[in-house]
Amino acid sequence: MIAALAETIGRIDSARPLLEYGPRVATLMHQIISRQLIKLLRGAKAADVPVERPTTVELALNLKTAKALDLVVPTNFLIRADKVID
Repeated sequence: MIAALAETIGRIDSARPLLEYGPRVATLMHQIISRQLIKLLRGAKAADVPVERPTTVELALNLKTAKALDLVVPTNFLIRADKVID
């Protein structure tokens, strides 16, 4: 099995994909879902609650997987990664 790209940040330690790119799940839960839930609990209709998208995304790179696949990761890529698993 070749690990590839995962869509959300946070599971990289257990799933061991080569790359993850997306919003942090904890941030997504706190910032967006909690605001929407509060609006709904205060009586807003679901149709009136706007759809919100995350404003920031993160890039995580798993060097263990890269090494297992015999890949050389460029230094520029390592610098841009928000999280690097050794």
